[in-house]
Amino acid sequence: MKPTTFLLSLTLLLAALPLAAQTQIHPELEAKNALPIARIAVPRPETTLPLETINTPFFAPLTRDLAYSGVFAIAPIPPGIAPGADLAIAANAQFVLALKIDQVETSTSLTPG
Repeated sequence: MKPTTFLLSLTLLLAALPLAAQTQIHPELEAKNALPIARIAVPRPETTLPLETINTPFFAPLTRDLAYSGVFAIAPIPPGIAPGADLAIAANAQFVLALKIDQVETSTSLTPG
């Protein structure tokens, strides 16, 4: 075999190897490689408002959407533990969602125009 033929064959072989490797793609994800669902503790928001005032328009939809996200699992919160690192440990959660809701007073004055 001539040296130029050998070099050409070697170059073609080296160029074809990555192409052959790309046909070995498997779209399946094994369970050991999947990201586990993160457990999140969602304590009652800090607010002076009664829970009924914020539950229907905000808090209930938020917790529902977190639960249905497929990313988060809501961890049950043990009684008597304040939000923070101790709550995450007690609830076996990776995250604690800290919410603070403030009521903003607005006044509207109408002036004749």
